[in-house]
Amino acid sequence: MLARIIWNPYGALILGVLTLAAGVAALTGINVVCKDTTTALAAGGTCAGRTGGTLSFAEWQSQQSFATIFLTAFGGVLVVGGAFFLARRRKRRAATAAAAA
Repeated sequence: MLARIIWNPYGALILGVLTLAAGVAALTGINVVCKDTTTALAAGGTCAGRTGGTLSFAEWQSQQSFATIFLTAFGGVLVVGGAFFLARRRKRRAATAAAAA
């Protein structure tokens, strides 16, 4: 179902705008949140890592920052791709209508 949304120009545009907005919102307000609690991690603190070890504030921020940058980039690609496919579809329909007339 996700493939049908992505390959539809309107679906790609809508999904891209939503993903881009979520990525930008996450980038502007990155709070480092521990996975074991819902509280924000203060600078200098540590949290339990995914593999059982502990991670520092900088390590957690780096991991969460990468995910938001990826989300923003993926949203941008979807917006550009959807706009490209939409423009190509409109051009093709105009050419077909001109040939039929």
